[in-house]
Amino acid sequence: MGHGKQSAGILLFRRTAGTVDVFLVHPGGPYFARKDAGVWSLPKGEVEADEDPLDVAFREFAEETGQSVETCAPSAPPRSLGTVRQRGRKVVAAWAVEGDWPPGAELVSNTFEIEWPPRSGRRRRFPEVDRGGFFRSTRRSTPPRSSYSIGCWRVSTQRRATLRLADLVETSKRIARTRSRLEKVRADREPTRRAREGRCRMRTQGLCPTRRGAHTVGRMGDARRDRIRRRGRARVG
Repeated sequence: MGHGKQSAGILLFRRTAGTVDVFLVHPGGPYFARKDAGVWSLPKGEVEADEDPLDVAFREFAEETGQSVETCAPSAPPRSLGTVRQRGRKVVAAWAVEGDWPPGAELVSNTFEIEWPPRSGRRRRFPEVDRGGFFRSTRRSTPPRSSYSIGCWRVSTQRRATLRLADLVETSKRIARTRSRLEKVRADREPTRRAREGRCRMRTQGLCPTRRGAHTVGRMGDARRDRIRRRGRARVG
């Protein structure tokens, strides 16, 4: 596993209407308060040298959500999704369990303390997780067998499982936001485009204003044509 840190987490999922929903949490604190895309993830925490990763995954799920894995999935055994190495050399191990969030239960997370605002000398406490919920997977579920897919996680190919599930879940949202921005840019540029087309149309018709502003290309062309004709007549005479 190298010299990087190791984390372990639980991916809670449920089957609804032939699709799979996965439970993700949003990190708390001021640094993530205004961030949404790419920061949602499964509940997880760091594993110490003498700890069992699965035990840590169960513990972190309970600490960050306020509900134990046994409560959300009383009869579902955890299925290993393997490990993946992140950019910061951290190795993350994940287990998937099929269940559901208890009806009416609120998410209650443990807290951490930092100096905020920075260099203010004041200490404030923030929840490690400020909200959580189920996200609809784009893949359809299949009958339970050893090679079935859990959202975008495939148990039969554990090494290819990605723990950047938040990025995949948020892809559709980012695409929608990008389309919205592009439509806004097009709407803002529409008057400029129409004006440019109008100038081009005037230029082809010889009516585009010159820098002098007192004449037009068409008129200047006529005047130039008249001068040439007069010069020609004078030479002939």
